[in-house]
Amino acid sequence: MKDEYDTNLGWWTDRPDREPRASSFTPISGPFHRRKAERVWIKAVLIVALMAGLGWSLLNLARAMG
Repeated sequence: MKDEYDTNLGWWTDRPDREPRASSFTPISGPFHRRKAERVWIKAVLIVALMAGLGWSLLNLARAMG
């Protein structure tokens, strides 16, 4: 007789192991597949500069209108 606490979840835990494959989260080893380091600070400075320029232009526009 089956145990009353049997959840029938053994079907996916008993699968044979498959060989590991590369995914998008693990880099492929080798000299030709190196990724460049992201330039986060350059992007941050660019965004801050663009926002400052937009704010300055809006202030000049408001000063010219009023």
